[in-house]
Amino acid sequence: MTSTEARRPLYITFASRNRFAPDETVSVMIPVAADLVADLTPEEIGEAVFVATNAPFEVEGLAADVREVFTGLAKIESYYPTLSVGDVVRVGLNGIAVRVESAGFSRV
Repeated sequence: MTSTEARRPLYITFASRNRFAPDETVSVMIPVAADLVADLTPEEIGEAVFVATNAPFEVEGLAADVREVFTGLAKIESYYPTLSVGDVVRVGLNGIAVRVESAGFSRV
């Protein structure tokens, strides 16, 4: 990966059911530096998003970056989406997607 590629943001996209309107899905795009996700599997990225949106404790690394973006979204949208069973996470436009399962993740 070149230094330009490492600085170019990728987008982690995830779709979550809207807790206020269960029939609706909320899609969120989070810009992250490519080098933060370069060596991670889709499952590891999904885990970071899950931890960022659900853990009550302080987080580090990719999860911390994701949480920072979500906190900003929550202030703007008055809605803080969380990743739940059945939700899907994808990195990049053509990236591999993973679905949250009750124990882990499965590729979609």
